[in-house]
Amino acid sequence: MKLKEFFKERPELVLRIGLALPFLIFGFDKFIHVYIWTPWIPQWLAGILPITPQLFMYVQGTVEVLIGLSLISGFLIVYSSAVASIMLLLIIITMGYNFTSVRDLGLLMIAVYLLIKSKKN
Repeated sequence: MKLKEFFKERPELVLRIGLALPFLIFGFDKFIHVYIWTPWIPQWLAGILPITPQLFMYVQGTVEVLIGLSLISGFLIVYSSAVASIMLLLIIITMGYNFTSVRDLGLLMIAVYLLIKSKKN
């Protein structure tokens, strides 16, 4: 079976991989470049966090990697797509309208689709 035919018969897998890759890439990057990510924490949130911004980013990165692994493996998709949807919605609301939020809106739509689709199964 050719790769094109393989993915043509599995459109949900394409969406899962497409959503998983940004979560995996950004999740792992939070461990490698934590100080690049900490300025992205909104001031209001940084002021009420009971942990350091660096530790918050490590927790965030861990959650993102787990979401990505779940989506790729097909294990607990309903939970990973629900958490991804909530995270992306919060990012969009917090960031306001910009290039990042437009990209995240597209990812949010994929996450919502996977959530709805996985709840039916």
